[in-house]
Amino acid sequence: RDAWERHLAADAIVVPKMARIYAQVVEGGHYINNIHGPIHGPSNVALRTSGSDKDVFLGSAGGILLPIHAESLFKCNNSLFKLGEAPGDKDTKSYSTALSESAMVMDFDFTSKELIPPPEGRTREVDLTCIKSGLGQAVLFWWELDLGDGQIYSTQEGKAPWQDHWQQCLYVFGPTTNDTLPLTEGENFTLIAKHDDTSISFDL
Repeated sequence: RDAWERHLAADAIVVPKMARIYAQVVEGGHYINNIHGPIHGPSNVALRTSGSDKDVFLGSAGGILLPIHAESLFKCNNSLFKLGEAPGDKDTKSYSTALSESAMVMDFDFTSKELIPPPEGRTREVDLTCIKSGLGQAVLFWWELDLGDGQIYSTQEGKAPWQDHWQQCLYVFGPTTNDTLPLTEGENFTLIAKHDDTSISFDL
């Protein structure tokens, strides 16, 4: 938005041209449970800036937003990255489980100022089908960019060579059972995605 308002000519070509966000609902396991703390207690993660009592990790719906390597959430024998595990660890960790297939939840067109969403953002409701019964505790999401001439870059796990800069993101719902939703295999449910100019959040 700022680029179009202050820097770009009316016929400018922007890169990326478009962006899409994909997401899937997951159940906790060891790592997600460590992020939001005991189910009846407060979050173990907090970060505040000077002069503000707002936790910058918290989304507008009250969840916690963290960058993460998705492969560390799921049991993957070939993974070179084990979140929170040292070579000498002998404790058995519980892994996360995908409760839905991934789906596109947001799309953005940057090719003109008029097509960019307003600063207050948008809310989208996406219908999903539960693929395994469990407790919806978090949303794993990633983005995809159209770079032009048919070139697409995706941060989805496995789509590009492993690197430690552009990761996936995990949105963990609040720390109480009221912030999660029991899901039953085969049943449909709605994932609510919200964004503004600086943040994205989810709800069930």
